Amino acid sequence: MARTQTNLIATTAPGEGRAERFFDIWRRMRRGDIVRQLNQLFQGGVDPALSSGEIDVIMALDGRPDGYGMTDLTLIVAADPGNVTRTVNQLLAKGYVHRFLSVSDARERFVKLSSHGIAAAERQNRLREAVFALALGHLSASGQDRLLIELEIALNALSPSSLAALALQDFEINEAKRVGIACEPQNQAII
Repeated sequence: MARTQTNLIATTAPGEGRAERFFDIWRRMRRGDIVRQLNQLFQGGVDPALSSGEIDVIMALDGRPDGYGMTDLTLIVAADPGNVTRTVNQLLAKGYVHRFLSVSDARERFVKLSSHGIAAAERQNRLREAVFALALGHLSASGQDRLLIELEIALNALSPSSLAALALQDFEINEAKRVGIACEPQNQAII
């Protein structure tokens, strides 16, 4: 029988069951329960015609009246340049952005939000604030800051390079055991 989040918290003494609680949350996110609900809120609640990539570009351009050059936009969105170009083309066709040439360098194209894009960004910002308040409103401001810091640390610990280092360490331990060398795993933080 699967335990609910309430039961898990109620039956776990402080300091116990943290890994189980973490992986319970992880499973729920992986299954898409939380992600699907947030996507419905973020996409369907704002504009069902926008993909998550389009929302990312709109939010990157939000608050930038002069826009960004395509190179900078690609770095900010942290996506493949071809994908960002396709996304910008889709947003252009839908009327969310304007594209124009740089005054100083005719090879560089800039993108900025249209009035339609600004309105979508404002709706998205209101929605993000509402979801944040719903999820973390019970915490004090310092509690929210601490949780966000901890989430960033956890995400950094799960970066591809950290996971590769962990896999390499596990391989080395297993290889040492295979050839008969006793060794203990290093308990070092991987950042």
